[in-house]
Amino acid sequence: FPGAQFLAVVVSSRIINYPMALFTKIYRLAWLVLIVLLIFLDRTNPYWVGGSIFLLLILAAIAVLRALESRKEWREISEEENLDKDIP
Repeated sequence: FPGAQFLAVVVSSRIINYPMALFTKIYRLAWLVLIVLLIFLDRTNPYWVGGSIFLLLILAAIAVLRALESRKEWREISEEENLDKDIP
């Protein structure tokens, strides 16, 4: 029946998007951990300071890469929809 095809598409998209959703949850949790570390950081311990700086650099790099990928996806959508021609 016609609903079966829609159900298969929804199920397959959930399977494909599940790892990305898990990554997003871990990514957000890592930002929360970084904020907590910065609040309660023992600044005399070089390992805590180094670990916090390392986590900050990793999270910043991931944020930049996600922004670039998002921009690339929006450009593809814009080209497919010919939205550039509508803007004067």
